[in-house]
Amino acid sequence: MHTKATTRRLLAEHGVPSALSYLVEDPDQAVKIADKLGYPVVVKPRGHAGSAGVLRADSDEDVRAAVGRALTDSVLGLEGWAVPGVLVEEYIPGPKSASRPSSSTTPNTSGSPR
Repeated sequence: MHTKATTRRLLAEHGVPSALSYLVEDPDQAVKIADKLGYPVVVKPRGHAGSAGVLRADSDEDVRAAVGRALTDSVLGLEGWAVPGVLVEEYIPGPKSASRPSSSTTPNTSGSPR
C-alpha cells in the first residue's frame, strides 16, 4: 500500500531533496518532533492522497489538534484501509507543488490518459 511515509522514505533513499519527515503515533511524540524541527510544521494523515487533511501547525497546541484530526481523518470511512500514524514535517515556505506517483502495473493501451 502506498503511503506518504513510503514516498518520503523512497525520496531519501534515492537522494531526492524533500522536507524532513517523521512518522509518529501520538500527539506527545508529534510535539517532540515539532519542537526538534522548529515551528511551523506540517502535519499529514499518512494514508490520504494529495493535500487532503494536511495542516500547518504553529504551536504545540496546534500540533496536538492536527494530530488528533489526522489520526481520525486517516480512517474515517476507510476503516478497512486504515494506515496508522501521521507525518510531522518541516515547513518549507514558498510555492507548493504536488505530484502523485503512478502505482499501475498495467500498461495504458487505450490511447487516452489515465
